[in-house]
Amino acid sequence: MSYGKREDIDNSKTVRVQVITPVFEGLKCLSPTSVCYKENGVWRVQKTKEEEVCFQAIFKNNEFPSDLKITIMFGEKTADIRREKDKVYYTPQFTNNKNKKYDIIVEFTNKDGKIQTKKELMEVLEVLPPLEKAIENKNTGKTKITTIPQGIKNVRPKDSLKLKFDKRNISLSEEATVDTSTFIWKLNGKILSAKGEQIEIPREEIANCKKGNIVAVFKNLTDKKAMATYNFSVLKNKVNKFDISHPPKYGKEIIFDVKYTKKENDYMLYPQLEGLENVHWEVTKEGKLIKSDIGLEFRYTFKEEGKFKVKCYISDKEGEVEKEYNIIQPKIYPQSAKWVSNARNTNNKLHQAGYAQEICAYVEHAGLQGERVTLRVYDDDLLQDDEICKVENIEVKKAGNICIPIILGANEKRKIWDNEGKLYFTIEPFDKRIKVQDTDKELGKHLLISKERQVWATYFCNSDETEKYSTREVGMSFYFKLYATNLVGAKVEVCFLNKYISEKPQWKDCEQRSFFKGLGEIDKKGELKIRVDTSKLKKINKATYIYAVMAKFTYKNGDKEEVLYKHFKDRLLLFPTNSLPHMEENKSPVKVGYQRIVSLFEPSNWEEKMWRVLESTNKDCQIVFKGQTAKEGALSEKTKQILKEVGKASGNDIITITSTARTPYDQARIMYDNCKRNLKKQREVYARPGQKIIDVYVANKEKKKEEVIKLMEAKIKELGVTTVSKHLADFNILNTFDIPYNLLKDKEKFKQEMKKRSELDQFMIENNCYHIQIKQ
Repeated sequence: MSYGKREDIDNSKTVRVQVITPVFEGLKCLSPTSVCYKENGVWRVQKTKEEEVCFQAIFKNNEFPSDLKITIMFGEKTADIRREKDKVYYTPQFTNNKNKKYDIIVEFTNKDGKIQTKKELMEVLEVLPPLEKAIENKNTGKTKITTIPQGIKNVRPKDSLKLKFDKRNISLSEEATVDTSTFIWKLNGKILSAKGEQIEIPREEIANCKKGNIVAVFKNLTDKKAMATYNFSVLKNKVNKFDISHPPKYGKEIIFDVKYTKKENDYMLYPQLEGLENVHWEVTKEGKLIKSDIGLEFRYTFKEEGKFKVKCYISDKEGEVEKEYNIIQPKIYPQSAKWVSNARNTNNKLHQAGYAQEICAYVEHAGLQGERVTLRVYDDDLLQDDEICKVENIEVKKAGNICIPIILGANEKRKIWDNEGKLYFTIEPFDKRIKVQDTDKELGKHLLISKERQVWATYFCNSDETEKYSTREVGMSFYFKLYATNLVGAKVEVCFLNKYISEKPQWKDCEQRSFFKGLGEIDKKGELKIRVDTSKLKKINKATYIYAVMAKFTYKNGDKEEVLYKHFKDRLLLFPTNSLPHMEENKSPVKVGYQRIVSLFEPSNWEEKMWRVLESTNKDCQIVFKGQTAKEGALSEKTKQILKEVGKASGNDIITITSTARTPYDQARIMYDNCKRNLKKQREVYARPGQKIIDVYVANKEKKKEEVIKLMEAKIKELGVTTVSKHLADFNILNTFDIPYNLLKDKEKFKQEMKKRSELDQFMIENNCYHIQIKQ
């Protein structure tokens, strides 16, 4: 090329260059309209996990700029895309885009060197609306293609499809009439042989189609713009969902069914079955086929525990619906059964009760929540076990336990022949089809029923009655609790003194000398709780003992009002702040004992007896049960005596037990809490079966706590309860319990003395506790 004067240029050796300005005409979606189309200026895109949507930038005369750049943005963030020349590929998702709105941005440089930016809007939808609704808005007037019958969106491979051009309100280039005989129909771009206003696509053509097919109708062969389009898919019939008659239960027949409806894509893709179509059912366990059948309805009874899968399909298993059910045989745990005074505090174990008062039958269970049960109460007399009452059709509301209240009235009193009844109970399903393990066991043996008006337990305690006190700091509140039989509704007055009375106490003497007189009424549970007011006490220098000395009961006996007096020997040491740093406050979960605290007044040696009782209480080793799985009834008298002897020999006057026999649920809950606190340490504690339970925690720890505990519980049952922890062993053979060693005064001496015992089966240190097993 020459740089001289123009007349010196040799035209035969030059190249003419024309600078063209790219003219952007818009975006085009190359994906099927089943996943993407444009409506009212916005691209509507179906959300998907795998299938990409492709957009192409269209320029006039197909002349696109070399620096073309297409980007998809949501807010200030860029979506993950794949570019290819004038195309961009994107997998529609909105994991990090809650608004689901996107901008498709096209950038290129014009002839002046300036960057041009064009933007179109895109919306990703969970469910893409039918295309024909978009066609109505996009085309002039309301021209559309309808199916015969109307509303068909999916077609079976063996069926034909009838279509009709709806020319109502048609306006094509302002022509008054349209010659329907010249209409050309195309299926996926291929011209169909059928012409006219109404056509039928033969089954041979339908059989070659799959998803996302487009039928378009044109005025004639030369017309390039479709008057209307219709979108449909060719699919085999399949099951979308099925119903169940009730949640699956062990031993109870369940009905699975697929229903006929008039609605397309409801229970099945098509409203009804046709020809050789049938609904297939399969029940499998661990990949093994248990049962199969065909029909709209399928009946099955789960007769074993485990994880089952129920599959339902029509044409092939790829289109199946599959649900998993974890079947657990409902069971009750006889070792947990007891009688309690109320459902709020199930630590209040009863051994004695009377008439006209509320008592509760308590037992732990698995798999009975939501079911209904029957409670039967028996009197275990010498002649025969007489059923004295029953409560039917009670819903089990809690996942872990059943607690059913009853009141023994005159009718039950007539059925108890002996002066003292000995009650136990059974729990059985109200629905006899449900098979529950251990429903034949006699539970809660025995609750003694007395006809006498007596006071069976008294103690100082906290407000919710979960701890009892022998000492209390000045200014701290405390209560006096009284448990009586056959005195429901009685008016009660209790005298509290700060000095004992050496001579025979009379009611008037107690009233005159008391610093506080508590008033109350025995409730329907046979209980009374009085808050003790110490405000009238004189100044306390070192320590002051408070005595609950005497109570007056006023009650109705028929039409006659009678009075009963009772005497107590309860005392509490009240001390100023920091005055007794060497003393440890005696706290323990409340247990209502069988032994009567006091009978009627014995005058001669009341003072001597009171001090002898108190001194012996101070010297004896006390066993305290504290915690949700610390059950006093799970330790035998033999084990308790061993602990008292070891405690006395080692100088530990209080031994706190935080766990005894456990249910599988309790074991799972405790392991969950321990794993959450220190997973590494739990790996060091448990053997191989326990490691498998921990594996369940690790694999599911992001789920909700209760869900993870249930999974861990199921694994414990699968492996066998005693392989994981001896806490799950039969306590009639082996007593297993935990003692937090930091609550012992001398933990080393305790360990030495315990290891000397011949009855000891195993002694381990786990989770800051002495884990002890005593052979029975």
